[in-house]
This record gives sequence, C-alpha cells and structure tokens, in this order.
Amino acid sequence: MHFQEPIVDLLAGKTAALVSWIKFLLHSQLASYAPKQMLLKRIDYELHQRIVHPWLTRSNWKWQGFDGKRVNNWNPWINTNLLQTCLLAMDDVKTRSEMLTKVIKSIDHWINWQPNDGGCDEGPSYWGLSVGEFATFLDLLSSASAGKISWLNNVNTTLFHRMGRYIASCILIRIALLISATQKHF
Repeated sequence: MHFQEPIVDLLAGKTAALVSWIKFLLHSQLASYAPKQMLLKRIDYELHQRIVHPWLTRSNWKWQGFDGKRVNNWNPWINTNLLQTCLLAMDDVKTRSEMLTKVIKSIDHWINWQPNDGGCDEGPSYWGLSVGEFATFLDLLSSASAGKISWLNNVNTTLFHRMGRYIASCILIRIALLISATQKHF
C-alpha cells in the first residue's frame, strides 16, 4: 500500500469540521461508548494526523496565500472549516493558538486580494463559498473571543459592506429580469 501525504483541501476541511462538531456535540456519549474513551482518542489522533499536523507544518498549498499570489474561494471555505475544527476539537491550548494564528493569517491573504467593489470574481454562484464563508468565519471568531476579535472594530468594514451589496445587487438584478420576462408573457 502506498502512503500518501495528507493534504488539507476542501473535502478534508469540511470533513474535519463535521467530525469536530460530532466530537463537540456528542462528547459524553462518545466517551461512554467505548472503553477508555477510545473513540475520542481516535478522533483526536485522526484530526491531528490528517489536518492539524499538515496545516501547521505546510505553507505551500496555493489556497493558503502564503506564497504572495492571488488566492480563490478555497481560502475562506477551508479556513472557516479549520477554524471550526480548532475551536471545537483542539484541547491543547498551544496547538489551538498556533492553528488559530495561522488560520487568521491565511484568510488575511484572501482579504488582501478582494476587489474594492466587493465583487466575487468567481461570480454570484460562488459568493456563498467565498464571502459567505468569510462572514461565517468572522462570526465564529467574534463569538469565540466574546467580541474581542471583531471585523466591526476594523477600519476596513467598508469592504465587507460592499461584499454584501454585491450579492444583494445580483439578486435584485435577477428578480428584475424575472419580472421583466414574466411581464412579456402576460
């Protein structure tokens, strides 16, 4: 069998977040189900091997933004899942702190590449996977820090408002086109 190095990508990030939510919500049931909390230990082991260790030791995945090049919607999508994993499943304070720091730095690279008009270069169908995930990221970060870390305290809130106006404008245009098209038939 050929060993393949773990890669943190869309599916790995989403799976890690889901497993982290399961650990968080069902912790007591999982702890009592198997002897010596074996299920919880296995979850921690797999998250560390497949997500935490690769994330903390690698900085060369294009979507991370650490190479200084433009990043796409994978960045906020994966970073939001990694943030959930960090907040819900990382018991070690040092590891949680390292992971949290790197996740914030990575998503900051995505923010720096966003156009001033708030548009989503991959179109409105990807807005939920880029700006929408970014909004979730911000909400999780604010909640976890009891409001101490908040985008609203940032001087660049105008960009976030423009991002919101972008999708609202796209929806309004679609509604207007739909109304226009239906009026032609009546």
